[in-house]
Amino acid sequence: MRLFVGFLAPPELRRHITALLERVPHKPYGLKEITPESWHVTLTFLGEANETNLPELAIRLKRWSEQASKISLALKQFETFPIKHPRYLVGQFDVSIEKERFAKEVDRLREMLSVYVSDIDRKPWSPHMTLEKTTHRQRLPRWECAIEAIEWLPEGVSLVKSVSGPQGSEYTPIQTFPWIQKTT
Repeated sequence: MRLFVGFLAPPELRRHITALLERVPHKPYGLKEITPESWHVTLTFLGEANETNLPELAIRLKRWSEQASKISLALKQFETFPIKHPRYLVGQFDVSIEKERFAKEVDRLREMLSVYVSDIDRKPWSPHMTLEKTTHRQRLPRWECAIEAIEWLPEGVSLVKSVSGPQGSEYTPIQTFPWIQKTT
């Protein structure tokens, strides 16, 4: 099964982002909405994992969630992504603490989980939420739109199963761990 770890967008945040997207001027054409219930900020993509390893992955994720600095995120702009060959419209987030510092905590999470999965994505962490995608894998023009910041304090970190389907990926949370209040 394919897994990732991330912050799941709560209903209030999804409603707010949906309303903003409806009012964005000059948004690129040819985009299809991704189901808002699927919106999330990925911390790390784990790739294929054996189901027998789920208990150990959950134990290590819980330990990490208790030790990691609690952060808030601020959605600051919409843009096409990735930069080289854009095919998605994403919301880009700023982090309440130094991004590089939290990226090191994400790297620590990857190390903790890498014993049980071999395909962990090691690309630098980029806090974004994929909101829409092209309909036929065509490239989009480079585009961005600054918005009034939306603050979000994730309440927990989730281990999520990802299943590819004809309409896109479907995500099923396996387990969510609340963040222990730890200020930086």
